[in-house]
Amino acid sequence: MQRRICKAGSATLRDMKRKRLTREQSKDQTRERLIDAARTMFVKKGYVATSVEDIASGAGYTRGAFYSNFESKDDLFLAVIDERSAGRVRDFAEHILAESLSFDEALRVAARLSLRAARQAPRWIPVLTEFWIHVAGRDG
Repeated sequence: MQRRICKAGSATLRDMKRKRLTREQSKDQTRERLIDAARTMFVKKGYVATSVEDIASGAGYTRGAFYSNFESKDDLFLAVIDERSAGRVRDFAEHILAESLSFDEALRVAARLSLRAARQAPRWIPVLTEFWIHVAGRDG
């Protein structure tokens, strides 16, 4: 068996993998994994057909972990939208605000970026529509 010799004060790869996360880091990681699993499950099964159990299981957690991070599936869906929107805003800022574009040029760039985002995730629009129909039916 080969042993790794390290300089004093340096960590082996195994030690780095074992690094304990703070409570806040662990909670953030759990939240991000739940959001990622939700995004995947919503696109795969649709909003209504995706259960809290599907999301928690897909992220490798329990329902308890889900509910310690989100009040409801609706709350999680809004977190997914927030993340997607933040990415879109960064794209817009990078392409529109960083350059000195006229209003018309900025609109064209925004339209192209929106079309590109829709093409990259074509199943997202039906899921988003399904969510809004769900909310309208419940609240309306």
